[in-house]
Amino acid sequence: MIIGSVVYIDSYSNAITNITADLFYRIGNKRKFQIFVQSNTNKITKINKTYNETTEGELLALFNSLDLLEIAMNGGPAAQILSLDLDSTVRIRFL
Repeated sequence: MIIGSVVYIDSYSNAITNITADLFYRIGNKRKFQIFVQSNTNKITKINKTYNETTEGELLALFNSLDLLEIAMNGGPAAQILSLDLDSTVRIRFL
């Protein structure tokens, strides 16, 4: 399991975490995973390459240009909707 936190919320209300792509892929070792944001109800099970890979309004995760895990919503303010703040918890459980 990886436990990280939100370190920045951008002007689009995307939440950037302190979880790096290197850490994710090294610990994950190609296993399936679940990303939990704030609680067990907000769950993500894939890493997107772009925002548009999900339906509008759907929660998503991707690695940004700094290779940090970003929690976003296609066409929506993820951090605002999920009540995320700096230091909000993000957990990744590998199966």
